[in-house]
Amino acid sequence: MAPRIPHAKIRSFIISLFRESPRLTTKALTQRIIEEFPLKEVTAKEHIKRLTYRRVLEGLAEGRENVYQLKKLRLDKFTFRPAADRDALRILHEVIAPALSFQGKACSEILGSCFAAVYSNAVEHSGATEIKVELQTTVLNTALIIRDNGIGIFRKIQKDLDLDDEEQALLDLAKGKCTSDPARHQGGGIFFSCKACGYFQITSGDLVYSQSQGLNCGCYEEPPCPYPSGTEVVMCVSRHAARTMAKIYEQYSSAEGAFTRTRIPVALLCRRNLNPVSRAQARRLLTRLDQFKCVELDFAGIDMMGQAFADEVFRVYAQKHPEIRITAVNANRDILKMVKHVLTDSTQAIFS
Repeated sequence: MAPRIPHAKIRSFIISLFRESPRLTTKALTQRIIEEFPLKEVTAKEHIKRLTYRRVLEGLAEGRENVYQLKKLRLDKFTFRPAADRDALRILHEVIAPALSFQGKACSEILGSCFAAVYSNAVEHSGATEIKVELQTTVLNTALIIRDNGIGIFRKIQKDLDLDDEEQALLDLAKGKCTSDPARHQGGGIFFSCKACGYFQITSGDLVYSQSQGLNCGCYEEPPCPYPSGTEVVMCVSRHAARTMAKIYEQYSSAEGAFTRTRIPVALLCRRNLNPVSRAQARRLLTRLDQFKCVELDFAGIDMMGQAFADEVFRVYAQKHPEIRITAVNANRDILKMVKHVLTDSTQAIFS
């Protein structure tokens, strides 16, 4: 007879799953429980029901299948008018910081920094007439949600930088140093906010960009329907987070403190389950990388890489820019073989 599994252990595991994603379908949640513990499907669902009854989880109807999320313990809502409420630091100190005062120190610091960056971006660049802010606290995380009714972040970047499409704008935003006003802004606000949060998501138009530290990868997808207008940014941080903004800045900076490092999810090139195979895809990825000294290409979630793509990145570009160190991370065996295949005399492109 198998030993009895303590309910507390199963409860902790279920709650921990929401570090990776704020919402999980019944099917996905049940499957993860069964994979972790020797339980039948009906037993796994009983544990989900128990946590729902105890108000740890709440179920929501989305389409044909229910989804679950952590029950909100506290909800704060604010509405601001950019024409009058332009000072992000004043709002942070007078409104947002008091609402975060009962969180852990690191959680409050990260969300405060994220608020200042995203709110300032909405005020200065979106053309919005209204910005709505929510703080949602659960037993595990605190989520900061900022919505504006402006032009939309991807459309704005595409227009200002004269890019081919909004998908390129999303990719450039994920690289960092993406700004239409380099004299006044470094272009790191959204980048560092994304890296600091346990879960980060931007929805605008018909694109969704999400980054999960638990899954260690970034991806984008199409929302069920286009976001009506403007931009929604969701930033989720553990209430007992250990990392600090100082550590995040240090991770992507040189010894002198300059923003010289970046990490790019290659999955951002792979909409509709396409793999990185062409030189055209490679050139989209390589745009503006000359602004960095160290570039990590994150292959998490990528099964294969085409020869043309690999050659353009790891041989052609590396030879043209020997001052840039390009590193492939989270790459499987097939991808590493392809890197070795195209690598000739270039010693700047490496893999790990």
